[in-house]
Amino acid sequence: MLVDFKEEQSLFYNEIVTSILTNNKISHAYLVESKGYDRTKELVISFVKFLLCSSRCIKSSDCSSICNLCNLIDNNTYSNLKIIEPDGLWIKKEQLENLKIDFKTKSIDESPRVYVIFEADKLNKTSANSILKFLEEPEDNIIAILVTNNRYNMLNTIVSRCQLITLSNNMDLDSKDFINFDDGLNFVMDYERNNIKLFAYLNNVFNIKSKSRDDYYQLLRIMEFLYDLTLKYKIGKEIDKNISYFDDIVYIANTNSINDIIRKMNVIEEQKARLQYNVNLSLLLDKFIIDLGGGVYSD
Repeated sequence: MLVDFKEEQSLFYNEIVTSILTNNKISHAYLVESKGYDRTKELVISFVKFLLCSSRCIKSSDCSSICNLCNLIDNNTYSNLKIIEPDGLWIKKEQLENLKIDFKTKSIDESPRVYVIFEADKLNKTSANSILKFLEEPEDNIIAILVTNNRYNMLNTIVSRCQLITLSNNMDLDSKDFINFDDGLNFVMDYERNNIKLFAYLNNVFNIKSKSRDDYYQLLRIMEFLYDLTLKYKIGKEIDKNISYFDDIVYIANTNSINDIIRKMNVIEEQKARLQYNVNLSLLLDKFIIDLGGGVYSD
């Protein structure tokens, strides 16, 4: 069940639970970027159960044993769920046309209908255009979940019509896996202690002129790792208290809400995406600091 991923995928879990349970907001389309996470399919099916099961499948980690609907989903026999995977090398237009035909029939029990497209980056040109039309004109009670390892293999027009959820693959990492980890940690702590005021002496903290695009990417990965660890600590997962930067993690946790951490991790992910383009690094870093602070610059 989704609760099984509360620790491994804390960003995903908290973002989904907050959006759906707290704000009662369900998107008509989600794009799950797996980043090589090896339990992606299991997570997605748990997400489907969370969307469809009346009990939300959140308290029990073994809902299928007591819930007929979840049992049907596990056996791929639930009529309101359609799963599409590549037929050979590609996902073909005919597969999506069959999906549309199936979903034209009104649901018997008025419950939402969900379709999942695994390896959505393997949509060919005609099938991509077909799904795009489906996304552009969403019908009530139909939810799309597209899954890809890398969003940049997808058409921008499809990505822009989905709520993007990027999974974390930091579970087996520690500080030794990063080059210049201490520099990244110092940058995060300077930011957390000074917030947007860091903008005033940014070059003393991170001399952009002496850094390459790869250096900047490594900084973002270190930040992502630290905030992910902080989120795990914040939601009650036990972390190693013997790590040299444990007090820093506690400091970040005490000065940020769960929503603050989620927002900052999303900003970091967007910044990593901007690095794909030939953007001036100094301007990019300026915008990054402002975005981390919530988009407002003040003295």
